Amino acid sequence: MNIQVANTKGNRLKLANFIKIGSYLVLGLSSATSYSSVLYGQDFTSIGASSFVYESPYLDEGVVNTWSPFIALQYGNFFVRNVEAGYQVLNDYDYGAAVSFSGDELSKQRRGQVVNTESGSALSEVNEGFNIKGSFSLYRQSGIYTLTAMQDVSGVHDGVESTLSWLYTLRGRKVNWYPSIYATWMNDKLVGHYFTPQGTSGWRYGVGMTIDYHPSVNWLVQTVVANESYSNNITDSSIIDRSNTWLVSFNLGYYL
Repeated sequence: MNIQVANTKGNRLKLANFIKIGSYLVLGLSSATSYSSVLYGQDFTSIGASSFVYESPYLDEGVVNTWSPFIALQYGNFFVRNVEAGYQVLNDYDYGAAVSFSGDELSKQRRGQVVNTESGSALSEVNEGFNIKGSFSLYRQSGIYTLTAMQDVSGVHDGVESTLSWLYTLRGRKVNWYPSIYATWMNDKLVGHYFTPQGTSGWRYGVGMTIDYHPSVNWLVQTVVANESYSNNITDSSIIDRSNTWLVSFNLGYYL
């Protein structure tokens, strides 16, 4: 298959962005795929659709099937990807950084229902916060290492989360492979808003593989397989049914 390691900056730009778009809509693999706001480096516009099958961690939700359209664009240092918009403040061969405004990562992967522990009845879905987000990445031959932080500025939950992630690139002639891992810390307000009324700070961890196939210059067919786990204080919640969840996603994108 003639696989080559290719973590040079020019080989990372468009594809890392597309991975982000395809996966962050549902699972926390968004962070595993490098928070690629810091990976942009050339102007483009891409549109497409993603189909998901994933296991929800919430009680009685089970396996969920859904799909979502997406759009991503880069113009100079400005970028947009669905509900996130931001600006690159650094873009060097060895590192990059960006600031952006974004909705909650968790709301894109979960329905957010909360159970009233006194009555046992389900309450309405929780509201989504609006965050300011910062990202910093180091580009190395051993992979892309990214640290991100998000703070709710809407007053919905005042939550904070921080993620450390790693993304690697293996390039074949027409197929590219992207193994990735991440760990995300969430403060007590964010955990309390999405997971348990007795909120304490907690963690979620993920590992994934993204496979890209390029039938032509403009088209990309992508498959994402991922698994996410949660710390004990989250899995002990009365509304959480499992400690691990999985995702399979099929994405089709076109670069205009």
